[in-house]
Amino acid sequence: MMISGALHCEGFGFMASQGGIPSYNESTPCPACNTILWLANAKNQASAPMAAGSDMPTEQIWLEALRVAHRENPGGVHAALEAVGEVQVRVQAQEQTALVVRTYNSPSQFGEAVLDDAAVDAIALNMKVKMARNRAKGRSGWNDETTCTADFLSTELREHVAKGDPLDVAIYAMMLHLRGETISAPACSTHLPTENDPA
Repeated sequence: MMISGALHCEGFGFMASQGGIPSYNESTPCPACNTILWLANAKNQASAPMAAGSDMPTEQIWLEALRVAHRENPGGVHAALEAVGEVQVRVQAQEQTALVVRTYNSPSQFGEAVLDDAAVDAIALNMKVKMARNRAKGRSGWNDETTCTADFLSTELREHVAKGDPLDVAIYAMMLHLRGETISAPACSTHLPTENDPA
């Protein structure tokens, strides 16, 4: 696997620069074949006491490592998480100056995590099938911001909420999320559905 186009792993368990030899003391663990150490390193960084006056997003360190682990080793991430154990990160409480501790990956969360991931995988599969069917009908282009605006997708999302189909709602929410868009206010757009609607 490769990270940021500069680091890659050739099965040694650690990332190295292109053509380089991995150093077991300095290299980044490979999230695909050394997932436990990858997550353990992130745990150590995210759990470190926040320096005075620092705005370092320690929680984001853990969440990003978790995202990469799920992407690179989906079949082994749960076993790795169980081995790594509980992760505690300090976060800024809303409307408060004090820091609070947020706990990830506690033993009581393991069962829920497996259930949640299975549910996400199941709806993702159904979304893929639905979108394949829509492409066969000539509906596409959601990623082209010049012809398919955020206002258009937002209006479609609201209309499908009213229709009561959660799968279509999930598809439109996915489109907006992956484009980095927010759901526009209802007054921002009016539109009539067409045969080329992406979903």
